[in-house]
Amino acid sequence: MSMFATRIHPCTLPLLLPLLATAAAAELVISEISATGTAGYLDADGEASDWIELANNGGASEGLGGYFLTDDATELTRWQLPPIDIAPGGVVVIFASGKDRAAAGAELHTNFSLDRGGEFLALVEPDGTSIVEQFSPNYPEQAPDFSYGRAPDNQLAYLDPPTPGSSNSAAAYSGLVADTRFSVDRGFYDSPFDVEITSATDGASIRFTTDGTKPSVEHGTPYTAAITISATTVLRAIAYRPDFLPSNVDTHTYLFLDQVLQQPADPPGFPTDWNSSIEGAQRSEYEMDPEVIGPLYSAQEVEAG
Repeated sequence: MSMFATRIHPCTLPLLLPLLATAAAAELVISEISATGTAGYLDADGEASDWIELANNGGASEGLGGYFLTDDATELTRWQLPPIDIAPGGVVVIFASGKDRAAAGAELHTNFSLDRGGEFLALVEPDGTSIVEQFSPNYPEQAPDFSYGRAPDNQLAYLDPPTPGSSNSAAAYSGLVADTRFSVDRGFYDSPFDVEITSATDGASIRFTTDGTKPSVEHGTPYTAAITISATTVLRAIAYRPDFLPSNVDTHTYLFLDQVLQQPADPPGFPTDWNSSIEGAQRSEYEMDPEVIGPLYSAQEVEAG
């Protein structure tokens, strides 16, 4: 990946020796971040705020008083840490909530939050100019339920699960697969057509379903060629690649109105209930209201109107 936080690809090494020298001399590192919050890890207000974890990799206690955290390369002194210490091998978690709380001994909050799409982030020395560590030009796009930081081998990766305040997870993914793209958008149609599904990630594979179920790395039909759509269809797809986080599931529904008007209450392949994750979910029913279609309006009138 092109994003880095002092973990530099060899081809860029000659241009970045000053950065490496600064980072090599420091014992403090940005060890893990979450720009989407973490379920179950709430701040004092009961909110799943973004967070930044700093670690001390040295053999002696390090004082953080006077250091700065910033998400703006033009404002390195954006938020100053209070006088607190990190024990050797220890970590400190700071919520990046925008609430701006910097009292020593209390829960810490920066005056900025983290951008899920990726942005600059740096730890800066008390002089306000020397960067200890940075994600530059930005850390990569973040994914819900995962954090981003240093895996046990010290390589930057997406981490599963997030571990604020403790040792980073060994389950690491080196990248994030780009979302799937459908060549035909969802909507109403009256004649068959072909849909192509792609992902911008090199080497990604795609699986899809047409029965309403959620595709995954293990579930669904492998995509190998354009899919012909000739009837009302719920087309769902996911893209994946080894050692990468899979994309989210994208869904496009293609409706053929003449078929919708005639469809039964329980069409083959359609979900059998709605909101199945909620207790007391209602059983699904897809048939047009028989008290409307027929007695009041003909199918032809509905289709024309």
